[in-house]
Amino acid sequence: MISPIVQKVKSKVGSELGKTEVECFDKSFLPTADLAEYVLPTHLIPEEYQFVYRMVLEYTQEMIDIGKQKNVNEETHIHPPTFKLMQDLVKHFLSAHEVEFFEKSLTGTVEIGYETSLRTRKGVLPVTGETDQLICIGGVPVGNVEVKNLCMPCNTPTEIGEILAEDKGFAERYRRRVGVEPRLFPSVLVSGQRWVFVDRSFGEGGEQYLLFPALVTFELETVGEGAVYKVDESSVEMVSRMLMRMMHAMEKLIEAIGTTRKRMYDVYACLLYTSD
Repeated sequence: MISPIVQKVKSKVGSELGKTEVECFDKSFLPTADLAEYVLPTHLIPEEYQFVYRMVLEYTQEMIDIGKQKNVNEETHIHPPTFKLMQDLVKHFLSAHEVEFFEKSLTGTVEIGYETSLRTRKGVLPVTGETDQLICIGGVPVGNVEVKNLCMPCNTPTEIGEILAEDKGFAERYRRRVGVEPRLFPSVLVSGQRWVFVDRSFGEGGEQYLLFPALVTFELETVGEGAVYKVDESSVEMVSRMLMRMMHAMEKLIEAIGTTRKRMYDVYACLLYTSD
């Protein structure tokens, strides 16, 4: 029997994807009205929440200061505080594990690159690119952070296409290195002002993507002849809860790595024992 030929089309960089490519993902959008009910019950310890809330609020105030100075460039001004926020949170919640951080720099790093493919109406589209911060355990990705400059809306087809491609590519790397599908792989797209969380889940129906509504942590308001930056405390609260949820999802991925590797060890040990 001759296998059907799958036509490959010219490859694209993840940051160049648009509306057509975004439509190729099996995805759904969580309505803003449903976010609180979806997030509030999840893994919330009051003391831990207060810790995260303080960190996110400090980060938001730092972003406001950066905005006042009109320093919007992501690599110079947004990357360092965003990377540090995520590092501090991961080290706090996942302190029992040897976590690795691979981050975009002027010299670059191989680990933040990814490759995947999309099935389009024209054929299979290879997609490559790199993220800004990848969180790993023993070289296995467990979380992804894409950073934009302070002026970006984080809701255009190009931005959404990029974070979806990254989520897909790094979840597939997890599967290749661990040998099992990650049940839920978390990513976040952040500009310093706007946060968009994305989950890639895998079940009986295959892979699916859930995009959460954009959370805007501060706004610029006009007061008389002046401008005032105002923190949206409800959004800071929700970002804090979503970050806690992301930490929990990464911990589950780490536990799955340990379980899978132990199972493989047990199989090898059994083979060694029965061969004597």
